Amino acid sequence: MLKFKNWTEEIPITVAAKQITSIALTREPDIKAYAKNGKLNLGGLIVTATYDGGTTGAVTGYTVKDSSGKVYTNGMTLDTVGEITLTVEYGGNTTA
Repeated sequence: MLKFKNWTEEIPITVAAKQITSIALTREPDIKAYAKNGKLNLGGLIVTATYDGGTTGAVTGYTVKDSSGKVYTNGMTLDTVGEITLTVEYGGNTTA
């Protein structure tokens, strides 16, 4: 609302949340090789979001999944032998 002496005018404005256009792995986890029954350590992983307008920023709260949709969390036991490709999802975007 703007006021000037006895004059008042209301001006509606809309503030929209930033929209994520993409995500990228800025840094991979420090550890990428494990023994069977080792504990997953995602330490060092940095996920960066790019927003409309071109700004970027590191994000947390992302989800890590394999191709079957199984969710992987920090500290979980890795009981499958072989290579696993993990995908990171955040804000409706994915990257591997």
